[in-house]
Amino acid sequence: MAAILDSLIILGLLLLTGFAARKLRLIDDHITVGLSSLMIFLALPARILMSLQRPFEAELLDGAILVFVLSVVIQSVSIGLGFLACRLFRIKDGLRSVWILTIAFCNVGYMGIPFIGLVIGDEGVFYCAIYNIPFTLLMNTLGIAITRRDSKEKTADKTTSKAKFRVPPALVASIVGVVLFVCSVGLPRQIGGFLDLMGEMSTPLAMIIIGGLFAKNKLKPLLTDWKLYILAAIRLLVIPTVVFLIVSPFITDKTVLSVVVYLTAMPAAAIMGVFAVRYGSDAEAASNSIVLTTAASALTLPIVALLLK
Repeated sequence: MAAILDSLIILGLLLLTGFAARKLRLIDDHITVGLSSLMIFLALPARILMSLQRPFEAELLDGAILVFVLSVVIQSVSIGLGFLACRLFRIKDGLRSVWILTIAFCNVGYMGIPFIGLVIGDEGVFYCAIYNIPFTLLMNTLGIAITRRDSKEKTADKTTSKAKFRVPPALVASIVGVVLFVCSVGLPRQIGGFLDLMGEMSTPLAMIIIGGLFAKNKLKPLLTDWKLYILAAIRLLVIPTVVFLIVSPFITDKTVLSVVVYLTAMPAAAIMGVFAVRYGSDAEAASNSIVLTTAASALTLPIVALLLK
């Protein structure tokens, strides 16, 4: 538990740095876009690739296959749960995609990998990279389709329907890393050192970007929308608890179990906000969901940690 609290304090201080930088106008929207590009195209792929740089072990491969299968199953079932929650709570058009994507997809890149890297270490990040493969494929296919279908502006479907699927750099790094792992191929020492340094930027970059998002959001909607708190509870507590109760009797590898449960306890995926803006659903609601679940995760992650003791 001490390691969890220490990690949350470190991440919180980094987040406050981003918050203060935004309030002091040291960073703005333009700089945030640049930081996000560094994160997406350089730091995160480097972190993922280096986490997969380890000698081939049959036990690790077995764990990776299990994590991959669980990732597909958990996110697929969670999409169905998202549709059910929308019907149960009578969520209106424009908000449905926010609810479905919040429930189904966690923040693997900006929160999951930095957190698990601090709490579990490189082996945990190794499994995060495997979990990230189905996440990226589902988010960039079903996630986009759900957001388009829920568009508040019906013209959005026409203007964006021809948008091409772009392979995310994190997915490329994951696949290359898996191939190198299976073939037991190590990168040259100089390249490995370079990628290690690049990857170390991922945690501070992610937290500074999220902190800037906090500073930009209005406080009132976060305090007055009671349904948003139900959504956060489903994302941060209900799903990880159910996953733990179902899978823990069958998983003997403590690291695999911890990674899967912690990832299901992460806040809403940050890319959901990008989809909302691009495809015409409720961008403000998406931002509020990301901000609230990220802030609340500081309280809920220690609770999830108690499940794993």
